[in-house]
Amino acid sequence: VKSPCFTALSVLPVIAKGEMVADIIAMIGSIDIVMGELDR
Repeated sequence: VKSPCFTALSVLPVIAKGEMVADIIAMIGSIDIVMGELDR
């Protein structure tokens, strides 16, 4: 079973392509990833 955070994190390379590093950090913060869910 995949968690919703895993799906949101897997989209990050697509939405972050061509963006600045500061913008990518803001994207990660806005996705609200829970790292404990990613290792399932």
